[in-house]
Amino acid sequence: MGNMLKGYIKRPQTKNNYIRERECVIMKSIRTKIIVSLGSLVVIVLLILGITFKENCPDIRNSRVIDVVKELKEFGCNVDVYDPWADKNEVLREYNLNLIENLNLNNYDAVVLAVAHDEFKNLDFSNLNAVTFDIKGILQNPDGRL
Repeated sequence: MGNMLKGYIKRPQTKNNYIRERECVIMKSIRTKIIVSLGSLVVIVLLILGITFKENCPDIRNSRVIDVVKELKEFGCNVDVYDPWADKNEVLREYNLNLIENLNLNNYDAVVLAVAHDEFKNLDFSNLNAVTFDIKGILQNPDGRL
């Protein structure tokens, strides 16, 4: 009975629960910052850098980035994903998502750094007109650190 309070069953804090709650916070933060910076989520062209499970690794199993992609698409964003480590055929087969092959940061209203691949650490974000978000904390001056 210690876990029950007036019909409420307390859910233990597990790693998966924490990850889901953190994803919700990240998505709300991204949406809020895009709206503040660009005025709306309508017809926003957004780039997500990375889809693999972790940096410098081709494994896409258990990647949470696909959830970010799906939610942004549900809000009407046009989302491109670039990942030099991921196998484009595997991503298409597993997630029905086509990775872009050529990276041009200037084509986007917003850029989300989702995986800290070494290649991304060397990109120059300083002259972008896009709003930048850094989920992994590797950029010097992002618009948003999530």
